[in-house]
Amino acid sequence: FRELFTSIFIILTSVKQTHLLSYPKLTLCYFTLIETLALVKIDFLANLTTPLFGYVLETISEGFLSPEQTIQNSCCIFLDTFLSYVFRSVKKNTAPASLMA
Repeated sequence: FRELFTSIFIILTSVKQTHLLSYPKLTLCYFTLIETLALVKIDFLANLTTPLFGYVLETISEGFLSPEQTIQNSCCIFLDTFLSYVFRSVKKNTAPASLMA
């Protein structure tokens, strides 16, 4: 699972954000993927390499500016899930070092 999705994210980061966000159906699919991964495998997203996680955060930031409410909702769900994961991890002292850097 991890290797497959890491490969998918490496491919996604090779696509410029402006190109990704230029196609409404692709954009909706991307944010739906991010939302689903956040709900199902937040630990995977939290442990992405810095460039990959940075790409996700940049797209989330752009997604908030989208006129599409569905995309904005996906961004909110990602942030809520991710921040909840971070706070739970810090509280349990199990936060990965990459989150604390």
